[in-house]
Amino acid sequence: MGDHASGSDGKYRPMPKLTRFMSDSTEKVLHSKRGAHKTTKAVFGAFIGVLIDAGLYILCVFSFGYTYDSAAIFVSIATVLLSASLALSSHCRCIASLYVPNFFTGKGRAVLLTVLLSLIVSYPLENIANNAKKTGKSMSCLVELATNQSRYLQDESRQPVEKLKGKWYDRADTTITEISITL
Repeated sequence: MGDHASGSDGKYRPMPKLTRFMSDSTEKVLHSKRGAHKTTKAVFGAFIGVLIDAGLYILCVFSFGYTYDSAAIFVSIATVLLSASLALSSHCRCIASLYVPNFFTGKGRAVLLTVLLSLIVSYPLENIANNAKKTGKSMSCLVELATNQSRYLQDESRQPVEKLKGKWYDRADTTITEISITL
């Protein structure tokens, strides 16, 4: 019963193990003196560095158009540097913690919404541009096909006329020859 969120009477009761763990962890990381709990702060800083760089990888690939390989190389170098600095330097952890509230202000939300909107809009627009290119290539192929078919039909329709013309010339020659013999 101690780990449940509500008691037998239906009222909310905090989960003691989770509450104790969370309060102990936040006390160690946020409210302790500068030299205390170095290992916990280092692990927390490294973990936050990895999370930030995972977001950077997604941003590089989907927003900036990097290839997966180049984004992985760039982000892996940034992950090592950022995680090491957040793990080892209290100044870096302080600076990073001061940036977090900026994302929850009006400007921070505007930046996040702008990035999300650009991600949402960029791929449909890229797809439309790609389809337009392929449509242009398809149209040029159709024009070339129509040109070739027209030439083929012209050649095929010219052959019977040439045969008839040849027969008429032969008849005309025969007739002229007959007339000249009779005269």
